[in-house]
Amino acid sequence: MFVTSHGVRADFASVIDATMKINEMARQTPTPFLLLDYGKVKFTLPNTYVFDLIRVYETRLTNSKNITMAVVFTNNAGKNFLNYGMNLVIKEGFDL
Repeated sequence: MFVTSHGVRADFASVIDATMKINEMARQTPTPFLLLDYGKVKFTLPNTYVFDLIRVYETRLTNSKNITMAVVFTNNAGKNFLNYGMNLVIKEGFDL
């Protein structure tokens, strides 16, 4: 499944809203592969929200462990968010 996202993620609620929508689409799709294009998304929230997002995946989106996900970022804010998150995800036991 390929998802292109756009807009500004300036607060945790907007990130969760987008995450829940994508998760619902992924749940209804027979393929376990997901490509997210966040090239047109501007992240302005602090990197510390990554930890909270991981908790959402662990507690509310438990089927995410069955999905292979690739994410494309083209801006530094998104890349920084992703890099910070990757370090936390590895420590939490998710496979990359």
